[in-house]
Amino acid sequence: MNILITGGSGVIGSKFITKVLHKHKLIAVGKNISKFPEYVRHHKNFKFYEFDLSSENRFVIQDRIDCIVHLAGVVSGASNSTEDYMKANVLGTNKLVIFAKENGIKNFILASTASVYGHQPGKNLAETDSLLGNTDYAISKIDAERLVQLSNLEMYTIFRIASVFGKDTKGFIFKLQRLLRKKLLPFPEDSNSKKSFIHVSDLIEFLERAVENPKKGIFNLAYPESFSFSEIALILKSKVGNGLVFKILIGKLLLSVIHKINQVLYFLRITKNSRRIDVRPLLEFVEVNPKKAIQQFAYLPKIHLNSDWEHL
Repeated sequence: MNILITGGSGVIGSKFITKVLHKHKLIAVGKNISKFPEYVRHHKNFKFYEFDLSSENRFVIQDRIDCIVHLAGVVSGASNSTEDYMKANVLGTNKLVIFAKENGIKNFILASTASVYGHQPGKNLAETDSLLGNTDYAISKIDAERLVQLSNLEMYTIFRIASVFGKDTKGFIFKLQRLLRKKLLPFPEDSNSKKSFIHVSDLIEFLERAVENPKKGIFNLAYPESFSFSEIALILKSKVGNGLVFKILIGKLLLSVIHKINQVLYFLRITKNSRRIDVRPLLEFVEVNPKKAIQQFAYLPKIHLNSDWEHL
């Protein structure tokens, strides 16, 4: 099978390529081939096109493509502007959708995010629930999803991925562990809301199954059990050491102070983003129900947040 992959040099993309490169041809699109390891660059099943999906240029290649795995995009982060998100996550997706339609590509897989739901405390969210995400990142992913849904593609799979953890990942768990190692524990006023996670290797398994046995629709990807902030803190403290930590309440007063600092930084043009310091990711707890994906792809995520996952 010829698979066109974007975001192949990222953590998820590189692990996906490593797993399937021996049996499929991977045609990667990106900005810099040097970001791929040498064994991938020189593999007989690997081909690279240098192309910036956020540019104004039309995307065209001549290779026959059976499946697109679209992992590229700007992820949640304070240094990115609204324009960055729209160019990378919306414009880039639109280019690939047009390419897929023009070339009759039968399988399109989009990596979206559980952040599209926004913070809806007390709800175990299904794929049919409202999309209330209001960050630039979430809005850009909502728009990207709609482009795919309205494309009339024969087969598309949209994965709304919970917070990813595991070796080399840089998400919520990584950030909280890093703060805990510095003896800091920022915590929200609502420490009982639940958050969903998925280990990167379980995510790769779903991607591989979607390539080889596609299912049309939208699917939440998460480990079946979700966790409150209090539970997460206990698990991570046991991993990094149970010493004294300084707890920092992320309440209205702190948010107000951060807002004022951001306004000053933006006014002085020190940053292009009016939310340079952004603690919202630590406050946004999204709990999703992965039952549909587990049933459709016949796979039950295996790696629990409390397991020895650091080296997997």
